[in-house]
Amino acid sequence: METIKKIIKSIEKTKGPAPSFSFLDVINILEIIWKTSVIGRQKLSIKTGLGEGSVRTIIKWLKKWGLIETTKLGCKLTKKGKYLIQGIKSKIGPSLSVSKSFLAIGDSNVGVLVKGVGDKVKNGIEQRDAAIKAGATAATTIIFRKKSLILPSITNSINKEWPKLAEEIYRTFQPKENDVIIICSAKNKFLAEKGAIAAAWSLIE
Repeated sequence: METIKKIIKSIEKTKGPAPSFSFLDVINILEIIWKTSVIGRQKLSIKTGLGEGSVRTIIKWLKKWGLIETTKLGCKLTKKGKYLIQGIKSKIGPSLSVSKSFLAIGDSNVGVLVKGVGDKVKNGIEQRDAAIKAGATAATTIIFRKKSLILPSITNSINKEWPKLAEEIYRTFQPKENDVIIICSAKNKFLAEKGAIAAAWSLIE
């Protein structure tokens, strides 16, 4: 994870205008390459919503750091790149759709599970702020502890107060002791997912 931050800092130190992409965009590109095995720059631009110039810059630096290589078919991860993205995925689960509820109030609602970081959550405000900064409209942080789903500063047992909601969360995310579930809402799925990942990163960086 530190490698990605070093890449962003390296880009920011180069001469010229500030980059029009973020730490999360670099992670997103790595994950897309990982999922597709090989992908071209134009398709990366479409999938990420970034301009081709930004994608070209990110590819240049990922290649310089030995995380990807380019072929006639497009970009693919190196062994080092695969190791890095697998390390990230071992901590943060996939983005999963969540039914609309008082915890999920947007047009699109997704959640991610972050493993073993419950002790790092204070009141969920840091995760909410990170999600909103990334484009989400709301975010809720839930801790799984002692077989209960805890909503910091609100309730120590979603299970008792909202059993149907708790059942859906268990079924969707299958949390283990001290795991955290972050549910994000936004006007579309792309922003909801981006917000959820940003909130998750606030707990593991």
